[in-house]
Amino acid sequence: IFVLKFYTFLFDEIKYLDLYMSIEKIRFGHRLAITKDIEPNCLDKKIPNLILQPVIENAIKYGLYNTTEEVCIHLYAAMVGNVLHLSVNNPFDAEAVKKNSASTGFGLKAITRRLQLIYGLPNLVSTSNTGQIFKTTLIIPQ
Repeated sequence: IFVLKFYTFLFDEIKYLDLYMSIEKIRFGHRLAITKDIEPNCLDKKIPNLILQPVIENAIKYGLYNTTEEVCIHLYAAMVGNVLHLSVNNPFDAEAVKKNSASTGFGLKAITRRLQLIYGLPNLVSTSNTGQIFKTTLIIPQ
């Protein structure tokens, strides 16, 4: 019998991300680094399977493709009441993205729609650009 799991624990999702990042590090070498600032009480919280990987892919695409410098992506996780806040920060150059991007913006839209369908709530994904840093935040009700 095949059982489809829709949720995983943040701890397991981070293990999957580490595997994904090991592949990307082969591709980009020393240019790619990731740091994680995860509150210990977040590790046993449930999140939708593979919800973070497209966010990290987005951070790599817009943070790394247009530079030859080292890029560090930061993953943060914190509980605020009964809500898990996940944030991914990456450097990016808005002008380079405008010039070189043929993006459809599908990744973040798909994540937004997926979370809305799962939880029945709007505004669970937000983005902001503060200078040279792009931030994506996911709000995961517990």
